[in-house]
Amino acid sequence: MLRALGIEYPRSHDVSDALLEHRSRLPQPIKGKVEDLARLVSDLAALRGPAFYGYEREGIPASRAFTESYAKRGYRRVEEYVTEIKAADRCAAPVLARLKATPAQLLTPQGGREALIAGRH
Repeated sequence: MLRALGIEYPRSHDVSDALLEHRSRLPQPIKGKVEDLARLVSDLAALRGPAFYGYEREGIPASRAFTESYAKRGYRRVEEYVTEIKAADRCAAPVLARLKATPAQLLTPQGGREALIAGRH
């Protein structure tokens, strides 16, 4: 989502600060939930290592680090945002395509239709 909006984001798994910094550019309804999304992204980034490697110092392997119910709760939270972001992306695709269009494409008699079509690929 950040890349599609042309927002430079950190090259790390935790992009929560970038979400908060650029909240005004985010699509609705994500904009209204950005604090929760940022917290979720930050929490998931912190859990990435233990999810892959477990808690090595404590001798807890990744397979025992989290319960299935915990994983399902996290999945449901992420799934809600994925659905909303996909819906926002579909709505924003024509606008983003026009932003990526050249001036010549936008000045065609078809009103930039080529740019819109190109944006769908």
